[in-house]
Amino acid sequence: MFTGHKIFCALIVIACLIAGCGHVPLNPDYAGPKILPDKIKKEFACEKFRGDYVESVIEIKKDYVVRRVEFKPAQDISGIDHNIMLDYYDVGYGKPGPVILCLPILGGSNLETEFFARYYASRGLAAIIVHRQQGYKKEKNIENLDNLLRQMVFDHKQAIDWIEMRPELDSGRIGVFGISMGSIKASLLQALDQRVSAGVYCLVGGDLPYILVHSNEPGIIKRRKQIMADKGFNETEFYDTLKKKIQCDPIKYAEYIDARRVLMVLALFDKTVPYEKGIELWEKIGRPELYKMPASHYTSLVFIFYIRSRAFDFFHKQL
Repeated sequence: MFTGHKIFCALIVIACLIAGCGHVPLNPDYAGPKILPDKIKKEFACEKFRGDYVESVIEIKKDYVVRRVEFKPAQDISGIDHNIMLDYYDVGYGKPGPVILCLPILGGSNLETEFFARYYASRGLAAIIVHRQQGYKKEKNIENLDNLLRQMVFDHKQAIDWIEMRPELDSGRIGVFGISMGSIKASLLQALDQRVSAGVYCLVGGDLPYILVHSNEPGIIKRRKQIMADKGFNETEFYDTLKKKIQCDPIKYAEYIDARRVLMVLALFDKTVPYEKGIELWEKIGRPELYKMPASHYTSLVFIFYIRSRAFDFFHKQL
């Protein structure tokens, strides 16, 4: 009885929190995105993946089969040897159907991303988790950060190349979903690859130098302190250096994203990907539909079921 009472109270609290979520509809005066210039298209043109890949079944469920796919990138400017690894949630389409690329957070497990991918697949929508590269996370060379960000775009463009090779998947109906670092990659991909039709960005932000200097994420703090100590930088010098070195930044390409095809979810008290940088990106995209949660980066987990539902509805409508 007491346990039931606690559960009831918890549900009431969650309901109150959800009621506190602010919803901002798409800007009614939005006129559409700017055309991606040829110069930027050339900068991010990469060799298409059309090679061999290894595929194995790693899980069988009633509504879907999870297939692990792995291949070498057709183009690599990162300087870090890596494979592209995908977990494909195959729902057994009878004819070409839509697919959602699910992009993980910076560290830890893929549990949050799997939570969304499984939900999509259980409702008949194919999903693909693009595994993050552990080697990228360990990079301390400031000179290589921009190349790593560009390679992230190339890696995900090649994941889309793989989708184009699958007859059961409709490459004209591709969505991207990301949380935190995953949403930063999702926004870059949607801006720079016109094959992406819709995107949901959770806990996202632009101005990567600012985020790297001010984020309270423990792993970022640790690497930030190491680099600043090695280089003898103070905070201002570190920011100025990053500003010069990092050009591959969502804020630079936001105006090429179609705001009508974006849903954003931000946390009002986020200090990991600072809320104000999420709003800055939202403004630059053109004020797409937005949910504001009364939470921090990590306590936003309370809203995960709510976000999952909103994201699925958005993709269902867009794709």
